[in-house]
Amino acid sequence: TLAILVHREREIQNFRPTPYFEVFARFRYGDLTYVGKWRGGEDDRLFDKDEAEKIVAGVLGKRGKVEEFSEHKTQEAHPLLYDLTELQRDANKLFGYSAQRTLDIAQRLYEHYKLITYPRTDSRYLSEDLLGQVEKNVAMLARCGFAEFVRNLSLREALKDRRVFDRSKVTDHHAIIPTGEEIRWEVLKEGERKVLDLIVRRFLAVFHPPAVWVHRTIRTRVEREIFLSKAKVLAEPGWRVLYPREEEEFLPVVPRGEEVDVVEAWSEEKETKAPPRYTEAALLAAMEGAGRFVEDEELREILKESGIGTPATRAAIIERLIEVGYVEREGKTLIPTPKGMELVSLVESIPIPELASPQLTGEWEKKLNLIQKGQFTRELFMEGIKSLTREIVAKVKAQNLEDVREAKSRMVASRYPLGPCPLCGAPVYESKVAFSCSRWKEGCPFTVWKTISGKKISRQQVQKLLASGRTDRLSGFRSRKGKRFSAVLVLSEDGKVEFAFPHAPSKVRAEREDGEDKGD
Repeated sequence: TLAILVHREREIQNFRPTPYFEVFARFRYGDLTYVGKWRGGEDDRLFDKDEAEKIVAGVLGKRGKVEEFSEHKTQEAHPLLYDLTELQRDANKLFGYSAQRTLDIAQRLYEHYKLITYPRTDSRYLSEDLLGQVEKNVAMLARCGFAEFVRNLSLREALKDRRVFDRSKVTDHHAIIPTGEEIRWEVLKEGERKVLDLIVRRFLAVFHPPAVWVHRTIRTRVEREIFLSKAKVLAEPGWRVLYPREEEEFLPVVPRGEEVDVVEAWSEEKETKAPPRYTEAALLAAMEGAGRFVEDEELREILKESGIGTPATRAAIIERLIEVGYVEREGKTLIPTPKGMELVSLVESIPIPELASPQLTGEWEKKLNLIQKGQFTRELFMEGIKSLTREIVAKVKAQNLEDVREAKSRMVASRYPLGPCPLCGAPVYESKVAFSCSRWKEGCPFTVWKTISGKKISRQQVQKLLASGRTDRLSGFRSRKGKRFSAVLVLSEDGKVEFAFPHAPSKVRAEREDGEDKGD
């Protein structure tokens, strides 16, 4: 789990944003207007500002023609009932609750209030013999504030819905649903009301018909340029009647062949975005679907069914990572600390990748499944774990301690910026041979080589150089004639690194051997 967070953080730190432009136009058809986005081939992004402005100038004030107008309907089926992981994800997205807080609330609703069924379940289905319980629950909810949502429900018809009733997908416990006990909302605390409301609404939603959306698309040509306009409108709410209505975009009906006026055109500058940090909701989903991080197809399928941890333990895993200082919670997001980053880097450098990959979990789950089928033994399984433990210990013992420290230091250092680039302000990072601006792909030339005139330059001195424009006085440089000299590295106005020889003529300083190197 920690490795999942660390790998994402590395992606974010190594990401270099690229600016791009999008072009839009507003069209008028009679008394109505609509907005279209420029499309060029398969992409709608331009990386040249002049090209974007040229398109804007080329269409502004012109007349366009609608080449295509389409409208079609789609049905959106109800979501599945809650298992614990899905409940935790929704509570995190909607209320910012941690997985542990949601579990604690659900446990109180189950044990103390008797209002919901067993919460630590990994099933999202009901068995058919629960129909009587379902009917009792619905009758109770009609008396507890949900009467408008239970009218005309055909519960017996719902028995045919395999997305609700499917005994084959019920394990030890079925999905989380209300118990049928009368709900006294006034005695519940705020968090308890919110989580229970989620469960009740999801329970009722599965007995409602699909939501029906109307999708409209307009393809408008202006000169040689194509603009696309898309919108969807909720035509029949179905199960969505239980939830707040989403904001909808209006798009008028404009028949094919009709002419429209371009009343406005503009470009917007944007940047490519780094992948987002994990929220608890996203991390829970990643833990549940850990198979996608594994290349082996068989293990991927096994992990698809189990993932990392169980619904009952995933919250505890996250809380434990925070407790020991490997992860920090910042709002809704989870961020690995330098300590957590170092741990994963160290594990990778030894190398013992098994400890930082879900593949090991998949292999264990595979063998446990075989034990359940009588095709493998507990003794062989435990012997395999002992053997793996011995192998890992042997790898650790075989490592040169200094090599491990150096590898750890190098990997950790390379992922943290040293300071702002003096030319463009972007972060400066360490690479294998230099300290360079992170916008080098965009053309920023700023670089400090790790070795200058035979002298290795440390991270600490580069940090000083970026912060103050100069390093300490450093010894160990060698001239082209092989003579040792000491100097201060300074930044010129154009961002180049130069020698400075304060308090002494340069010729004297170049011939002088300094006893101490403050850069080491």
